Amino acid sequence: MADKARQAALEVLYKCRRSGAWSSAAIDGVIKKYGLDSKSTALATALSLGVIQNETLCDFYIDNFASTKIEPKVRDILREAVYQLIFMDRIPNSAAVNEAVLLCKSLGYSRASGFVNAVLRKISSNLSNLPEIPKDDEAEYLSIKYSHPKWLAEKIISEKGFDFAESFLKANNEAAQTVIQVNTLKTDTYTLVSEFKDAGVNFREHEWLSNALVVSGNVTKLPGFAEGRFYVQDPAARCAVSIAELKPGMKVLDACAAPGGKSFAAAIAMDNEGEITACDLHDKKVGLIKSGAERLGIDIISPEACDARNSRTDEFDVIIADVSRGWGGAAQALEYAMKKKKTIYNFSHWEP
Repeated sequence: MADKARQAALEVLYKCRRSGAWSSAAIDGVIKKYGLDSKSTALATALSLGVIQNETLCDFYIDNFASTKIEPKVRDILREAVYQLIFMDRIPNSAAVNEAVLLCKSLGYSRASGFVNAVLRKISSNLSNLPEIPKDDEAEYLSIKYSHPKWLAEKIISEKGFDFAESFLKANNEAAQTVIQVNTLKTDTYTLVSEFKDAGVNFREHEWLSNALVVSGNVTKLPGFAEGRFYVQDPAARCAVSIAELKPGMKVLDACAAPGGKSFAAAIAMDNEGEITACDLHDKKVGLIKSGAERLGIDIISPEACDARNSRTDEFDVIIADVSRGWGGAAQALEYAMKKKKTIYNFSHWEP
């Protein structure tokens, strides 16, 4: 029988590929479905996120050792195994190959098991002599090596040069730190740090962001989480709120709010005084905002499942957003605000 962790990771890849699921939500779902313990959870998470981050590179090696069309789910199995072979030194090569074959058989792809075994054994035996990525097209080379869209590599090269583009894409593909923001409505950094030290928590203060700590492991098990003394937020998203220079009493629209980090940071910056409309398209994500605000003791956030284009943006002092390129609601709300010149607008990310 195939290993549960690998099977769970494969299901995450399938959900992300087929339905565009959020990786974090998909991971949480499979952890519950398969009843994974902490060790298996760590493996499933590392595998699924690792493949997503390095998909183009994994495909490059697979296609160099396979001469036939590959069904999508079989390719997912190959990607998962290739990621283990190339990036996970602690997993024996034989285990990565054998588990991939078992996945084929347990998921009804027995006829592909021989093919998967052959391709993976070829890659395994050539790990010290893998095919070189062609360098005649600089953008294509970086796109494959760091698994980013070619258009993005072309744009950065044209504006900043090859060396900068490579450094940027390499850094962007590294595992993200887990950063927690101190909820200064309930505590302060000094007190939370003292509490972590007493509990033997492994942490460090963030290099340049105030009231932020870098931690590892399951944050829900850390002292103070249940009491709402901190929340998880990427530093870039926090910066979008900081730049807006929010003040108590303002009326704010978070146009792409889930899971709520920007809204929480805004409420803390406003001393929990004013109004924040936290807008997201999906009901389930709105529930995350509501529960997070309750845990943090924030009562000025009004979560709404709505399209930001339908919000009366001229009524707000500030609009903040963290949106993907091409996602209409928040982007168009910001565009409207820009034309009216009545708001401050901020992006913490700009993704394809």
